[in-house]
Amino acid sequence: MDRFSIIAAPFIAMGWPVFPVRRGTNKGFFRKELMPDLPRGGFYWGTTDPEMILRYERELPGGPYHNIALRTGAESGVVVIDLDFGKGPEAQHALKDLRRQGKTFPLTPVAVDTPSGGQHWYYRYRGPLSSSAGKLGSHIDIRADGGLVLLPPSVRNDRGGRAYTWQEEPFGKALPLLPRWVQEMLQPPPVQRTYHSYSIPPAASIEKVAWRLKVIAEAPEGQRNDTLYRMYAQALDYGHPPAQIAGLFFKAALDAGLDHNEITKTMRSAEDREREDPRLRRRLRE
Repeated sequence: MDRFSIIAAPFIAMGWPVFPVRRGTNKGFFRKELMPDLPRGGFYWGTTDPEMILRYERELPGGPYHNIALRTGAESGVVVIDLDFGKGPEAQHALKDLRRQGKTFPLTPVAVDTPSGGQHWYYRYRGPLSSSAGKLGSHIDIRADGGLVLLPPSVRNDRGGRAYTWQEEPFGKALPLLPRWVQEMLQPPPVQRTYHSYSIPPAASIEKVAWRLKVIAEAPEGQRNDTLYRMYAQALDYGHPPAQIAGLFFKAALDAGLDHNEITKTMRSAEDREREDPRLRRRLRE
């Protein structure tokens, strides 16, 4: 296998955030003491920065030779359909059932897991979509938000020590968009929230908003996203429409050092989440 920086180069040229995986495995580097200035590890180390790629090559155990993985979902703009044909005929049967329903996949770059007979089909990210297993059919998994996939020429010792290979390369090509039916089948419809009709919050309620903005500003590093989510969700549960308060919470999160995209995703999650359990609603309001 070539050095990590060499195998990473064509992927970062496409804008794919890649990261190192322990050689011979699909296990990332999670020991924070290896690089204490970086986030938790694993796919959080996905990058398109050539200098960071060289740093991984120089400083991580097993370097300069590592397996390579892609952070799937919004960060890369890539979704992977993972078909495990090596575990029996179930995946093929599931594909046939989908075709009978008029649900097909366009031709796309394909990586082959030679030892197990599995395949990875690469598509362009359409929108928020969680990684999942078996929801399209038996032995058909989705690698999207919160997921990762090993890239060729990675090697897995537990699968005979043979490398992943490209059956159809992605380089220099535009990936086809993930079929809409996949998105609709796996993504639940947005939750419709009901808000109080008043347009100006009462004074006591405004104090609760101000207190929550202060909590966000004082949240310790590593807990800021979670704090933003909880504080904003609580404010929404008091009946404030996003139009009234979203700007205040967004500015507080920016001032606390959160990334623009992370703030947007976190606040949208708070707006969309359905909290039907009365016990949970009481707990949020404490």
